[in-house]
Amino acid sequence: MMRAYRNHSMALGWTSVLLASASLAGCASANAVKADVPPEIDLTGVDCKADHDGSFYVWQRPQNAQPGDTIPITATAFIPYAPRQLDPRCVASVTTNAPDIVSVVRDDEGVQRLTLAENAPVDFVIDVTATLHHGTTAAGQIYVYDRSMKPLVGTWKQEGGNCNPDDRILEAKFEPDGRIEITWRPFETYVDYWGTYELNADAGTISIEATGGNYIPDDIVAGKITIDGDSFILDGASFGTSERGGGVCSAAFTRISD
Repeated sequence: MMRAYRNHSMALGWTSVLLASASLAGCASANAVKADVPPEIDLTGVDCKADHDGSFYVWQRPQNAQPGDTIPITATAFIPYAPRQLDPRCVASVTTNAPDIVSVVRDDEGVQRLTLAENAPVDFVIDVTATLHHGTTAAGQIYVYDRSMKPLVGTWKQEGGNCNPDDRILEAKFEPDGRIEITWRPFETYVDYWGTYELNADAGTISIEATGGNYIPDDIVAGKITIDGDSFILDGASFGTSERGGGVCSAAFTRISD
């Protein structure tokens, strides 16, 4: 069976943004002026050269962040099947479309770190452009959200419980814009199914609509959800049965990344 990977319809919006940014970066690099290396930055032995014909990106997908968060800025060479992340010191400067709510400081290690203001508006997308020392640019985005309003944002997995290993969901990814991806056995960029979710925190309920995927179970059910910090349990609700499993695993989910 032919398997599709994460270049799927749910990601088309962000993929289009990435490709457009990569295209712009490629155009910019053709006429770019070599950036000056600050004298305090030691690039001895650091390879910051553009050693391929493609472009660079800061992140392929928007990074989720809350007001007050600090994020290191790096760049990765856009090479199919073999992306190469540059040393963070290769980033010469960083600009955004929101200078009033963003500050960027280079730390003692030479890494550019972007900090969101405490009053940064939520549900706001920040465009980030990093200029590299060899003159090309890399683009990325940050989605600002409030975890108190969207407590499921992040990546989760089922742990513990008396479940068949094939029934445990090892990657449940919730985005702040309402997208969801469910995968029982993650491998590289493979996803079982993707769609949208709606959480009613006051009522303690969740509903999921699958819109595409490699495998979409027919027993996805809306129902109760109990969230406690970095853990949640479904009660009546279900993300469905795995393709190779024998039933729905009722084990709790634990957040493994934001």
